Amino acid sequence: MIKKKANKMVEAIIMAGTNKRRPVKGEACKALIDYNGKPLVQPVIDAHLESAYVEKVYVVGPRNRFLKTLPGYIDLVTFVDEAKDRDDEGNGFAANLMKGLKARTSTYPYVHFSTCDIPRINSWSVERFISDARCLVEQNLERGIIVDYIQALVKLEEDLKFFKGFTKKHRSAVRFNDGDYRLSNFAYAHVGNMLQHAEAIRSSYNLRKGKETPIKTAVKVFGFWNLVKLSPMGNIFGKISRDEFIRYIAKRNGISIDIVVGAADIAADIDNDDEFEALK
Repeated sequence: MIKKKANKMVEAIIMAGTNKRRPVKGEACKALIDYNGKPLVQPVIDAHLESAYVEKVYVVGPRNRFLKTLPGYIDLVTFVDEAKDRDDEGNGFAANLMKGLKARTSTYPYVHFSTCDIPRINSWSVERFISDARCLVEQNLERGIIVDYIQALVKLEEDLKFFKGFTKKHRSAVRFNDGDYRLSNFAYAHVGNMLQHAEAIRSSYNLRKGKETPIKTAVKVFGFWNLVKLSPMGNIFGKISRDEFIRYIAKRNGISIDIVVGAADIAADIDNDDEFEALK
């Protein structure tokens, strides 16, 4: 059931593109693999449609396949066809993200992003993240700062509860001084500023997925010693705090970011066959 909408709403973009280099269960568009009798993307769409804070939902991917597989959603969401110039994963993801941004009709300066592969999420988790992100935007505005990008983190031990038989070695994490965290699949971004940072988006995606040369990319984004502190070596050299991390990223990359800790279901994603089986 779709909830009564709040006064202040944001548009949501669900990233669901084709990736032939990273198929799951033999399917290049993992959004369409069967998960408990439904396409993997369907519960993600439902959670956003049911959220009181989401005004409109865009799904970026193979539009014709979505129209055929999800005919009941044609009048509920906007399916945006994926970019064709996918010369590598990061560039393809960034191009799809830009297509989603340009398809928007709202004048609200921020947009909510989600990936398609977190089928355990619910509308409460969507609302919690958007509410927390808005609070950060307002707090920063009071200090004269326009936040470009807000990333949600999830405690690693909470994330692991979704994956049967998994341990810390199965799920990558960043290690701050207050614990180990997964980068979630939710983000809240300033539209105008993100349109100017396609290269940062590409690098961030490749870093998160471990593509290209992850160490080189991570050093570029975080700096060598911060990378050491975020890794298991932080136990030896000292771990970095989340506030230090935010300040350093802003200084090194010219992007104002902030962090919230979200519900565990927004990071329980599927990137390979093992994760698919463990999450079922």
